Amino acid sequence: MKIILTNFFTPVILFILIFQNTLQNLFTPVKYTDEILGILFLGLTLFCIFKGMKIQKREIIYLLLILSCLVLGMLGNYVFKYQTSLFITFSDFVSTFKMFFIWMGARYFLNLFSVRDLKRIVNILVPICNVYSLLMLTYAVLNVFVDVNMSYDIRYGIRSFAFFYGTPGLVINQVSYFILLLVAKENYFRRSQIPMLLVNSIIVLLTLRSRGIVLILVFWVLYYYFIFLKKESVKKSLIPIVLVSLYAGYSQFVHYFLEDVTPRQRFVVGAIQIVKEHLPLGSGFATWGSSAAADNYSVLYYQYGISQAWGMSPDLKLFLNDNYWPMIFAQFGIVGAILFLSLFVFFICDIVKKIKFNSYSRLIGYFYIIDVVFGSIQSSYPAHYSIVTLTLLLAMFFTNFNNSSMYRKTI
Repeated sequence: MKIILTNFFTPVILFILIFQNTLQNLFTPVKYTDEILGILFLGLTLFCIFKGMKIQKREIIYLLLILSCLVLGMLGNYVFKYQTSLFITFSDFVSTFKMFFIWMGARYFLNLFSVRDLKRIVNILVPICNVYSLLMLTYAVLNVFVDVNMSYDIRYGIRSFAFFYGTPGLVINQVSYFILLLVAKENYFRRSQIPMLLVNSIIVLLTLRSRGIVLILVFWVLYYYFIFLKKESVKKSLIPIVLVSLYAGYSQFVHYFLEDVTPRQRFVVGAIQIVKEHLPLGSGFATWGSSAAADNYSVLYYQYGISQAWGMSPDLKLFLNDNYWPMIFAQFGIVGAILFLSLFVFFICDIVKKIKFNSYSRLIGYFYIIDVVFGSIQSSYPAHYSIVTLTLLLAMFFTNFNNSSMYRKTI
């Protein structure tokens, strides 16, 4: 059973997750892979704990904070009855907390793998991803000079690259997986992957999105200090990157949330009203800004005028879940949002503790953190299906957990 899981099942699942953008259009059930995996990892965590495996303090904190948010969200559903379906409520709960579930269950999941297993998985996936990257690069470069119908808009006089996904964000998300796998291969086999890392960097830059540009800048600065200079800390050197990230994030935040009447700005204004009018609770799960609220079209969208905006109506749901923190504050209320923020910060700090093992771990760990934090300010990225894949790759290849002896063999 273990051999089947490590040699066949895991590579197949990772392949599905990495190419979920494409596969879910060909086979609809694939779109639920991330939620199913989140449930399985939560179940694995609870099973191992109840079976008698020693529970860690970090797991108690995770479970208490998640349970507190769950209770407050359910209370909002019960009191205000904007969403009464338990199935829809549960699906939104899983979607909101799935990256935490993956992270929590990873230490139990990793007990099934040896270094040889992980190397085998990397050797299976990297060549496939490299071929795909070269295909994307070809179209990305063509898109600059010829309209190949793969652009989202025009920025700086250049067509932005969206491949056939329709949005540049999905390109950035997918290439992030490729970058993690390439760094994993370099870590395990001590062979430079710089040529393909540059290929993937160019693809991201040609999306012309501030998040992508910041991520690539961050990655190469981290790579330079951790891998070339072999430094253990880059706190001072990261200051310019943090400042650039904050500037880019702030300018995007002002544009999307404060200056113009955009979909994200509507969600901010609505969330503020919901927090005020529903104190101390929020409106409950699947009611504001989430994918579940969009799919099942929340009644609050009529109440707060969202339904009248272009791209946010029941018939045209283009921009109904492109936000994160407004969703958290609206659905959980002020108390629940503070608890969720505490969970989010604890999650980031926990990652920092787990990535101190070697230079490659630190490189990808900080890359992941900046990606998630920046994405949470700009969009709904931490609730997107892409986050499950990125978190699982981080957990499998770049964290220590309780398998320190296993990871020592890789250096």
